[in-house]
Amino acid sequence: MVYWVEVPVLNPSGAGMTTAFVPIVLPHELMYMLYHLSQSLFNTVFAVSGIRRFWELFGRGSSDHPHFDASICDFIIPLRIWGDDSAHSRVDSFEGITMTSSVHFGVNHWFCKLLLAMLSLKNAVAQTHERLYTILVWSLGICASGKMPPSDDRGISWIDRGKDGDMWRASVSGNDIAGPYRAIFWELSGDLKWEKEACQLPHNYSCKACCPFCPAVGIDYVEDGHEHLSCLNFDSEAEIFMTDNLRTQEQLVNCFVAEGIPVPAWVGAPGFDIQRSLLLDFQHCNALGLCHRHNGNVLVCLAEDGKFGTFGGNWDTRLSIQLRRAYSEYSKWAKSNWRQCPQLSGLISKRLSFPRTTTLVFFRNLSLDTKTFEDKTMHFLEMGP
Repeated sequence: MVYWVEVPVLNPSGAGMTTAFVPIVLPHELMYMLYHLSQSLFNTVFAVSGIRRFWELFGRGSSDHPHFDASICDFIIPLRIWGDDSAHSRVDSFEGITMTSSVHFGVNHWFCKLLLAMLSLKNAVAQTHERLYTILVWSLGICASGKMPPSDDRGISWIDRGKDGDMWRASVSGNDIAGPYRAIFWELSGDLKWEKEACQLPHNYSCKACCPFCPAVGIDYVEDGHEHLSCLNFDSEAEIFMTDNLRTQEQLVNCFVAEGIPVPAWVGAPGFDIQRSLLLDFQHCNALGLCHRHNGNVLVCLAEDGKFGTFGGNWDTRLSIQLRRAYSEYSKWAKSNWRQCPQLSGLISKRLSFPRTTTLVFFRNLSLDTKTFEDKTMHFLEMGP
């Protein structure tokens, strides 16, 4: 059931602001429909068989969550909200927001991603996103209550509201959403850019205080002593300093209060905690981030070990030839094993960034699909010297 949200946007035909209607799927209505459509499907999508194990392993801080009840924890589903931006044309891009259960034991993660909203960013402003997030936070609160609501987020009854679908909403008002199950907002995930903008984080990668979790500062802001923690100075002493000075949820909220700014919807959502709720997206941090540096180092080590032949000449020339041969070998292996391998002109040294003062190597672009690269690398290592 689509729920239309009126949001402020830039006026596409002139100066100033106007409003537009954005279709979204409310989390509590999605849970209601899944449960009443097929309880077995509901159990699979939300991985209910692993709920107890989840709370036993990852329930730190659950006692402080206002919607958590330890006496019925076997029936409380932790929810993860994920967001990201993506271009879909030369003139526009969109923001996608999905919901999953935080419980992933034995569950195909992609099968369980439930789309909540798609928002065009062409005329969107900060207030556009905040209105959308406010509705989603309200709906997540309904999920925690376990009952279908009698009115909308502003307290207007469905009968009086009279929009599309409101007669159905009025007819199911007061019903259990999903039998004995409830769901609570547990965590928020996305890349650094989306989390920075969605939560309006005052401490982020684009400013001096670069970390939302601790007092770390960027490399350009290193100061003497331990008044600040350099993000490149993670020795044992720095780790103790960081652990003893982690940012608290109260400190984060006070940053907005001190500036006279309304607390953002996600930050003010019941149960949100900066240390527990804000997750770094695995895909962006690993497959699109750390894995490239790791793979670059592995590739050079394999080349220096003679896996792609031995040649004379200086290091740059020798490595360039070896990388051409490496690309050929990886591409043939990927094709014969039905693996993804983007069609590029070759894996050559100019595709790598070589900081001459270090031994680190970094893939400048996706010369090879990360998973394909790692699988073939394991094949090399299994072959031995």
